[in-house]
Amino acid sequence: MKAIILAAGYSGKSFPLMRERPKSLILVKDKPVVGHIVDKIKELKEIDKIYLVTNDKYKKLFMAWLNDDNVEVVSDGTKDRKEQLGATGSLNFIIKNKNLQEDLLIVAGDNLFDFSLSPLISDRDKIKIGVYDIADLKKATNYGVVKLNGSKLKEFEEKPKQTDSTLISTACYYFPKDSLKFIDSFLDVNEESELGHFIKFLKDKKEIETHKFEGRWFDIGTDSKLRKVRREYS
Repeated sequence: MKAIILAAGYSGKSFPLMRERPKSLILVKDKPVVGHIVDKIKELKEIDKIYLVTNDKYKKLFMAWLNDDNVEVVSDGTKDRKEQLGATGSLNFIIKNKNLQEDLLIVAGDNLFDFSLSPLISDRDKIKIGVYDIADLKKATNYGVVKLNGSKLKEFEEKPKQTDSTLISTACYYFPKDSLKFIDSFLDVNEESELGHFIKFLKDKKEIETHKFEGRWFDIGTDSKLRKVRREYS
């Protein structure tokens, strides 16, 4: 099984202090966020290779940080925000670029969490997404909001204006290899290429399981969120 860390976004618009540096390389407790993610992925014996997908602007910065033979940094070929492929586009790029034809664990590169990812890959036949109770209806609207039927995904809405659910996607996913064929058909008909939109598209074609993570989970998408994370981790 391969793991893919998605870090091809351009952070300057929402993160003014990081215009020339990716969010994934922000230091938290003396380690880049992506270093914490890699540590969590490497806990899984099933993973034999990690691909980190970035862009031409940030590739050299990731290469300067990297010191791990099991992690390969790959640029999706974009140079600025106008060219960016979106998360599903970058995922599709790495799948085709590396001819990946096996099960995949996907983690967004601006995630920070202290729980194990092993429950996501406990059933290798099912698509599974990690969810988290953010316990705040207003904050939930900043993320992909989910509603469940038992443990199965019932509804998925990317950044709704309002919601009655506080369960959100953690941007941690498991895709069995037979589900990857749907990416091309999604990109053929959708301008929106965030993974949340792909999950919503996929839900009508395949059953999707969820796992509710307990513990700490943080999104570091803004300066204020970063300050909170650093306080928590200190």
